[in-house]
Amino acid sequence: MTTEISAGTTGSPDLLSAALALSRERDEDAILTSILDAAMTITNASFAALAGYEAQTGEISRFSHRGVPEVALDRIGHLPAGHGLLAAVGCGRGPLRVEDLAVDPRFGGLPAGHSPMRAFLGVPVRSGGRTHGNLYVARSPGAAAFEDADEQTLVTLAAFAACAIDGARLVVAERERGAALAASAASQARERQRTEALGLVIAAQEDERARVARDLHDEVGQALTGVLLGLHLVDTAVRARPVDADRAAERTAEVRQLVADALGQVRRLAADLRPTVLDDLGLAAALQRLVSDVGGRLGVGVDLELGSVERRHRLPGPVETVVYRVVQESLTNVVRHAHAAHVTVHVVTSDTQLLATISDDGVGFDPAVARGSLGLLGMSERAGLAGGSLNLRSGAGEGTSVYLHLPLQGQL
Repeated sequence: MTTEISAGTTGSPDLLSAALALSRERDEDAILTSILDAAMTITNASFAALAGYEAQTGEISRFSHRGVPEVALDRIGHLPAGHGLLAAVGCGRGPLRVEDLAVDPRFGGLPAGHSPMRAFLGVPVRSGGRTHGNLYVARSPGAAAFEDADEQTLVTLAAFAACAIDGARLVVAERERGAALAASAASQARERQRTEALGLVIAAQEDERARVARDLHDEVGQALTGVLLGLHLVDTAVRARPVDADRAAERTAEVRQLVADALGQVRRLAADLRPTVLDDLGLAAALQRLVSDVGGRLGVGVDLELGSVERRHRLPGPVETVVYRVVQESLTNVVRHAHAAHVTVHVVTSDTQLLATISDDGVGFDPAVARGSLGLLGMSERAGLAGGSLNLRSGAGEGTSVYLHLPLQGQL
């Protein structure tokens, strides 16, 4: 937008100061305040007002003012209607100057309690084809009427004001656009993370199913194949003539052992999938069973410190499940990767939170390298779904510590 301003008008120090002040403002409310203060100063007015109009109805939607006492405003209690002389400023598309309001037929009078006014000057605040509102100044009875210089000065101020308002609204629009873009980018990032996490969860589920399938085939399948072979040998011994009772009894004992081993393997697989002791007896008993199994079966020394967990009746089901799975996955990682001789599992609770720590004396690793592993992601996902967090501390030759924090408030 190009605004022509005469050299003589801008020579006023007050107008130059006002223009500089407006150019520095980026907040529309602050701009309106500066406009009114400047308008009263440069025109030596007793009153100043800036009206904004509804585009559809033509009614005044915003009316900022100076020079009317607060007591009088409380008695008036409403905005001007925006008709008559006030509306004539905008409709006339230019300045409107009145020497004496009392004799102008367009003036409808002042509300009760309003201070009297005599001389009036109004100019539109316009930028290009857009009208931001109208700027009015007035003087009290007994003061001189407004002159051409006052009108030109106020027109110039209105031009500066329109530029400042355009700038402020552009800043707001850019901020809103930036916020919308940031929100959209954040939403897309969350959706990508959700999709990636879902893919990892599905992959982890498929890996777990593959592991169970291998265990069933390699361990239970082989055990049951041995049972079939043993039954065949028993059948052969029984069918022999004469019957070889001792050999039949020996083969029967072998089959009995094979069945017992297969049953133990099935129970272990079932416990890995969902330990019944966790549902029946709670977290303390389930962890004791888990630690005993890992230590006895895999030869790793595991110390379990439960503290107040043993004294509690039960924890919320989701909390017990998360703690058990994190400890289980951590011990599995120790067995597979840490080459540790000793592990400590420590679980402590208060009225509001639970902290579980699993520490080993193994070879350690770089957490940044392993951050994307399915096991660690699965533990973090479980902790997050329960409203908690999971942290990891490790380093080459320093062992590994897993810290699980879960809130208890709101879950009881």
